[in-house]
Amino acid sequence: MKIPLQLPLVLLFFLSVIWAGNHRAVASNPSFSCSDIRPGSIEEVICQDDRLSELDNTLAEVYRKARELVKGASPSFLQAEQRGWIKGRDECWKDVNQHSCIEDQYLRRIAELQARFQLVQSVGPIRYFCEGDLRNEIMVTFFSTRPLTLIAERGDSVSIMYRQPAEEGVRYRGRNEMFDEDGPKATVTWGYGAEPMICQQDEKAILSDTSAILTSSTWQWVSFQSPVEEFNIVDPERYTIKFLADGSLTVRADCNRAQGHYSESGAGRISIDIMGMTRAACPPTSYGDDFVQNLEHVANYFLRDGDLYMDMKVDGGTFHLQPAPK
Repeated sequence: MKIPLQLPLVLLFFLSVIWAGNHRAVASNPSFSCSDIRPGSIEEVICQDDRLSELDNTLAEVYRKARELVKGASPSFLQAEQRGWIKGRDECWKDVNQHSCIEDQYLRRIAELQARFQLVQSVGPIRYFCEGDLRNEIMVTFFSTRPLTLIAERGDSVSIMYRQPAEEGVRYRGRNEMFDEDGPKATVTWGYGAEPMICQQDEKAILSDTSAILTSSTWQWVSFQSPVEEFNIVDPERYTIKFLADGSLTVRADCNRAQGHYSESGAGRISIDIMGMTRAACPPTSYGDDFVQNLEHVANYFLRDGDLYMDMKVDGGTFHLQPAPK
């Protein structure tokens, strides 16, 4: 099941060197001119840092796309908002770690605009009913920004929240709102000093939405079939994948763990990106490395009799997965 490299390693190395050189050349120039900046200003910090310059260029492009979307209406609110953001960014001169403060300001602003103007892949909206009251509903849409974000709507109120580290489940924080999800249930705090509410996903919406079924279970890998081989997994509980509603995923690959993101483009199309994996030494008979590596080559999925099937590109084979026992 190993996927062969398509280019010699030496060529890949030189291409990466060329790319890195070009990347640094572009990133060294932010979207604004560095010739007339004030010494000691935040702009000077940005001009002297490749990473911050790159983020400034990214924000400029995202902001341009957002302005295009509001061209027919009055864009003045967006301009005023951006001026306010720049003022807030420049307050980073007070921070002990100016670089970290500036980077965080850029990442959050980029993610906010991408989510509000739907410039990236999203999952939802998903309806949650709170405290057992069908009238007390919250609509949540998850966006594959960096950091991950969600936009929650409750009545006339809207909140954008950012993904936070959590030992279990999914955790998001906004200005005065919090969203902690564990499976189909979520604990939501709406407003400063408000009491937390227990909210439940709309089961009818889950059952009618194929993509939402992906997040309803932890899936165990039970077998694999391709034009050249076919085999069963002896210990399927050691090879699992869990899709989370915000577009992230977690993987167990025998004695290792991995995490990443996924996105859907309709009609059963799916793309999986593994972002990191532990490196424990599994037994020689382990399929752990193959499982993780080949998940990134999955292109389609479908559901049949409650089981999940994921097809690799170019007829590379099909993963068969089943819901893990509750």
